[in-house]
Amino acid sequence: MLENLDKFPNFPIIPSNAQHLNTTEAAEKLDVTERTIRNWIEDGTLKAHKLNPQTKSVYRIPTEEVQRILRARAKTQGRRSGV
Repeated sequence: MLENLDKFPNFPIIPSNAQHLNTTEAAEKLDVTERTIRNWIEDGTLKAHKLNPQTKSVYRIPTEEVQRILRARAKTQGRRSGV
């Protein structure tokens, strides 16, 4: 699977030592807005951990979740370009 990453130069690699990202970091990696990240969390598209349910929604998103979406996006782009 990773052998095809050279075909997708804009595919960001997340260091394996980064276990979780906040909504800002996830939005930057996925090139979407923070609101989109929050919408994806709320509708179940993106799994996240809510740090304190009694306060403002502060989430930590596992890097695996962001990588899952990036892989799916790369796969879809590959289909569109005939790769």
